[in-house]
Amino acid sequence: MSKAALIGVVCAFFVLAGANAQVAFDSASSVAAPTVSNANPVAVSWNHTVGTAKKPYVIVSVAFKLNGGGATVGSVTYGTEAGGPSSAMTFLGAATNGTTTRAELWGLANPLPGTHTITVNVTNAGGQNLAVVAGAKSFTNVFQSSATGAVVTATGNSATPAVNVTNSSLTAVVDSVAYNANNALTAGANQTNAFNFRSGVQPFSGGGSMEISQTNSVMSWTAGAASTWAIAAVALQPSSPQILFDAASSTTFAANTNPSFTGSFNHTTTNAANRYLVVAVNIDLSGGGQTVTGVRYGTEAGGPNVAMGVLGTRPNGTNVRTELWGLVAPAAGTHQITVTIGG
Repeated sequence: MSKAALIGVVCAFFVLAGANAQVAFDSASSVAAPTVSNANPVAVSWNHTVGTAKKPYVIVSVAFKLNGGGATVGSVTYGTEAGGPSSAMTFLGAATNGTTTRAELWGLANPLPGTHTITVNVTNAGGQNLAVVAGAKSFTNVFQSSATGAVVTATGNSATPAVNVTNSSLTAVVDSVAYNANNALTAGANQTNAFNFRSGVQPFSGGGSMEISQTNSVMSWTAGAASTWAIAAVALQPSSPQILFDAASSTTFAANTNPSFTGSFNHTTTNAANRYLVVAVNIDLSGGGQTVTGVRYGTEAGGPNVAMGVLGTRPNGTNVRTELWGLVAPAAGTHQITVTIGG
């Protein structure tokens, strides 16, 4: 009775701390015009479309004129349309310049794909006549459990609102700016997908933008004349870790009637950081009950000769059996792998 084993798809994978993939832009949206109101709350809504790519994140920029009060955003909800998900967004941070202007940022990991309504409610207990603008941007390949860095803020009285962000080129940075005058705001050179709306009834200008693939971003705007302003910005972190394929090798060997036998072959592993090796063993049982009794990495003369650990097994009666074995941080270079079958 012949016993055969196919050592198949032996793959080395490694995770690189610096191999995070780039945060990718998905889409942008905003209100159509400023909302000026003394209601409590002041509500603004608009539609935003999130694509189907993996690891999405949506961030909302809200900017408003305080007009002597202390209004703040009470809630931002994604999907408030009939039958929508009504997902509460998370407050990320805000910048306030006295009782003149305020800029806020809100975020949501893994928003439901499709076109959904975003609703912002600004709590206005003092009944001031506020001017509110808002917009949203969505991204993919964002680290879902820790999506953002710390929000950075700045305030001032000038014609050039700006804030410095410490970030890598793999991130995306989003800002929100509130300006206490009816002046057009022009976003900085590397900022894209900007929105800016102005109010003449309550002199105000608010907006938001994004910057991607830049290191240590400076989120800046230029107005025609000096006034008080507030700006907030945050970096979205790339999904991590990213698993990269290294190399593959395989062999087939047979044992005829012997219940126990071994097979060896060479595999080459690079010296990249955080390596992991997986060996898949597929056995033609031919009515027997053989199993893998051991897999060792580096069995050549002078090799590391390290035992691998079993990850899982799956037989199909006495017909076939498959097993997976793994090893953390295998020695780099070309080494011999030896598989022992016993029964």
